[in-house]
Amino acid sequence: MKTIIKNVHKSFGDTQVLHDISLEIESDEFVVLIGPSGCGKTTLLKIVAGFIPPTDGTVEMDNHVVATSSKIVPPNKRNLSMVFQNFALWPHYDVRKQLLFPLNHHRYISKEIRGRKEERIDEVLEMVGLSEYKHRYPHELSGGQKQRVALARALAAQPGLMLMDEPLSSLDAHLKQEIRNEIKKISQNVKSSFLYVTHDQSEALSLADKIVVMNKGRIEQVGTPEEIYNFPENPFVARFVGKHNLLNGMWHDDVFVVDDVVWRKDNVSEAFKQKGMIPLRPDELKIVGRGSVGSRSGDGGTVGTTGGVGSVDGSVGGVGSGLASGAGRGVPGAAGGASVGGGGSDAAGISGTGGAGSGVGDGSVDGFVNGLPGIINSVYFQGNQYELNVDTKYGELKLFEPIGKWQVGDKVQVGQR
Repeated sequence: MKTIIKNVHKSFGDTQVLHDISLEIESDEFVVLIGPSGCGKTTLLKIVAGFIPPTDGTVEMDNHVVATSSKIVPPNKRNLSMVFQNFALWPHYDVRKQLLFPLNHHRYISKEIRGRKEERIDEVLEMVGLSEYKHRYPHELSGGQKQRVALARALAAQPGLMLMDEPLSSLDAHLKQEIRNEIKKISQNVKSSFLYVTHDQSEALSLADKIVVMNKGRIEQVGTPEEIYNFPENPFVARFVGKHNLLNGMWHDDVFVVDDVVWRKDNVSEAFKQKGMIPLRPDELKIVGRGSVGSRSGDGGTVGTTGGVGSVDGSVGGVGSGLASGAGRGVPGAAGGASVGGGGSDAAGISGTGGAGSGVGDGSVDGFVNGLPGIINSVYFQGNQYELNVDTKYGELKLFEPIGKWQVGDKVQVGQR
């Protein structure tokens, strides 16, 4: 079933929470609404469900208008089901009766399913792995089992559209992963469209055919997971999805320049070029080897620059630090667990925990080597302090923002592999 949202606005009193939202959900498509708390994604879901009317605009389902500012088709007369964040199970019904309710009351249920309700209950319970829990009550189920029952209840009537409002937010990390995988598998085997709300980027990237990024009641970008992650259209999307690093400089066509550092990057949105920014994904910054040159040694680290190559190699408590290096003018190296100098007047600095070392080559280098492989705390670039997301292949990545000024060693070159 195709769902079309056209120019939807929503206000509560003087507060406008949705601004001109237009979106199409194709048949059998899995669409994820993602954005920070308060961005309007749940409000949009409620309008699609029929719980609240739009202030302006329309919602169409299967070529029928189901919502305008003056007309609203109630939820029970729409070809949809919903999975709520808090499960919303009836405490006095066992699992069988939870699933029987939509089979008795859903308006769009097929004659084929209506004629074999018990068999349909068994099919759906097997689909979610709860065949043995048919006669259990909600108080006899774990959180993960309750969410599976809620999912099974929504699936039972085989709706044209499944609405899911942050269904995994109350589950622990292990259960989130497990049920997320089940939802993905189920979505590929049923004839329903999905509209799924979350603030979790990993859920969106793993589940969606199409991602809709929202912020402050507006749609920032619509695209496939690959498009959203690889080609963000503005700084908000870059920061919110994929934890891009945003560095400042100057653009000349597809070439990004900071002093004598040159970086060629295709398919960058004009929004970044107008702001003089380059978005760098964590996997564009990599540890590329281990350093063997150094002008001085410090406590647990060796730092130096030689002929356009900057490197740091050190260890703390027997654990080797990460290293990054780059060679040649205009082709900066990757940053990760190390500082990078590119020659000339270029200087670099990192700060972290563990051993320390310093050196003087063509440029000034100050560094503190982190004891964990490839994980750095911060770098200094053009006078701003950044923490850089780096794909280290070891531990967790970190989130970055410029957080202050620095006077010594205030330039770091980072670049393509």
